Parts: sequence; C-alpha cells; structure tokens
Amino acid sequence: MISLQPVILIVDDSDEDRATLRRYLERAGPDGYRCHEASTAAEGLELCRVLHPDAILLDYSLPDDDGLEFLAALVAEHGPLACAVVMLTGAGNATVAVQALKLGAQDYLVKGHDIRQRVILALNGAIEKVQLQRQVEQQRLLLAHRQHLQSPRTFPPLIAKGFATVVAFKVEVLGEHFELALNRADVSRNAMVCQVIVQLAGCDLVAARDAAHQLQREAYCFLGV
Repeated sequence: MISLQPVILIVDDSDEDRATLRRYLERAGPDGYRCHEASTAAEGLELCRVLHPDAILLDYSLPDDDGLEFLAALVAEHGPLACAVVMLTGAGNATVAVQALKLGAQDYLVKGHDIRQRVILALNGAIEKVQLQRQVEQQRLLLAHRQHLQSPRTFPPLIAKGFATVVAFKVEVLGEHFELALNRADVSRNAMVCQVIVQLAGCDLVAARDAAHQLQREAYCFLGV
C-alpha cells in the first residue's frame, strides 16, 4: 500500500522542469506528494541518504554524472529495493531507457508536454512494484529461515552471512532507531534480514533483540567465527 504522502526526490538540472514537476505533484490527489529537489547527481545521492525517498524522478542528463551512473551508485550503496526509480529521458533515447530498467529502474518517461498526466501513474506503479518485490524477498528469507529451523545442517551460507552481518549494527539496529538503521543498511540483504527478525518477533523490539541474539549465535556457529 502506498503511503498517504509519498516522499519524492526530483533529480534534474533544469530549474524549470523541477519546479513544474514539484508544483504538479504537490497538488495531485487529496494529499499530494512531499517533494524534494536536487540539481546534480552528487546532491541527489546525498539527499537519498538523508530522506530515504519512496521514489526518485531521475533525469538522464545531469551535469556531473548521467542518470545511469547515478542509478548504479544508488543500487551499490542502498541495494536494488531501496526505493522506486523512474528515469526521465529525451525523445529517441530508447537505448537509455532499456539500460535504466536493466540497472534497476522500475519505469521511464519521455519528457514532453504531457508528462504531468503520465508521471502520477508511473510513480505509483513504480512504488507498488518495489513494495511487492520487498514482500517477495521477505517471504523468501522467511522460508529459508524456517527450512533452517527444520534442518540446521542445511543453513544457506548467504543467509548465514547476512545474519552474521546484522551483528555489526548491534544496538543501533535493535534499539530505538531500528527503522532508521534498516534504511541505512549497507547491503540490501542485511536490511531484509533485519526485517525478518522483526517480523518473526511480531514487531516487538525487545523480542526482536532476543531473536537477533539467537540468530547471531547460530550464524557465527555456522560460519565458525
């Protein structure tokens, strides 16, 4: 389910295009969107670390990096499911659009006079797609964990390493800043493992801490560290 007021980051070096998109998005629907702007790739990546937006409207042509380089850096730092991305391209840039989708963008739009009518559908569709992918990944990890409980000797190495890495977060992850720590996870699977811990513990942070400690012991025992 899309939140009532999704956070959108507009990364575009055109002041006019950013202002047009922001004005339209903030007035759309009953609640609108909360919009933030960046004019360069570097500024956009920095805002991603602070805002953790629901979606990014990413222009391909940026003064310091192109949109594909931005997208690759975003995925490398935050994982493929950190947020939804809709690439904005010029007419005739079909190759760029295909590359963007391969790198992890959920959709693309060709800039034009009718972009305002299409941007809402594209953003909502992209956000819903990422939410569905997160749910699928959570279910996959939950299934892997249940299989481990039934057959301890078949604990998947990738999941074991993920559990072991969770320990690095310690109190920051399992304490009062749990949600923030999830969003700042260095590797996407770490965030997913943390979410599994919370889901298994019924979103009770005290129980989640105990569950994480148990998973820590199991993971390190399995890895021999």
